[in-house]
Amino acid sequence: MNERSTVSVVRAENSSSPNVNTTITAIKTGASGESVQIRFSDGSSFFISSESYADLAIRCDMPVTEELREELQRASDFHAAVHKALQLSARRDHARYEMSLKLRQRGFSDDIINRALARLQRFGIIDDRRFAENWLYSRMQKKNEGPQKIKAALLKKGVDTHIVEEVMQSHLTPERIEGSLAAATERAIIRSGGDQAKFVRMLQNRGFSWSLIKKDSIDKFIKYYNNLH
Repeated sequence: MNERSTVSVVRAENSSSPNVNTTITAIKTGASGESVQIRFSDGSSFFISSESYADLAIRCDMPVTEELREELQRASDFHAAVHKALQLSARRDHARYEMSLKLRQRGFSDDIINRALARLQRFGIIDDRRFAENWLYSRMQKKNEGPQKIKAALLKKGVDTHIVEEVMQSHLTPERIEGSLAAATERAIIRSGGDQAKFVRMLQNRGFSWSLIKKDSIDKFIKYYNNLH
């Protein structure tokens, strides 16, 4: 992450004697106040959150032990994981599981990922119930998908089965299903070219059950093509 701009700088006092061991030489607070850069005398540095900085209680000229370096590395990884998850969330809503996959692909450990996502869940940035509701509305309105396909997609994205069932029961009303099926039927009638088996497959592939298709769509298909003759 680029945190070059700063609002405050604390530097270690110059020493007349050469540093034998690694020490903290500078602590820079980012412009947003949410991140802090810790610089070492060996040229290395870490970006951590302001909260981690407060917890570690570090200061300039402080000797850097191996334990402290490891703590700073964990704090830096955590800060980077949260930052990346926020970037991804700004582009679109994510389920917790798919966000964890994306962070794992970027090299973060499971422990860091779990901590980062727990933090984002506390602030409501990651919310599987909201994700499921938004997915349901979007897929029904924009893609005219049926219950079976919507459920399968949510489960594949790692949303808990209980959440999927509750969201579908609450929001997948018969009226919404009928509206999506009507729109999907209209398109499938034309695209099937008069092939009834193909017509049925197209609707089933969109997540509608045979019972719904038989009840609401077959007659429309037959009527359309009978009127052409």
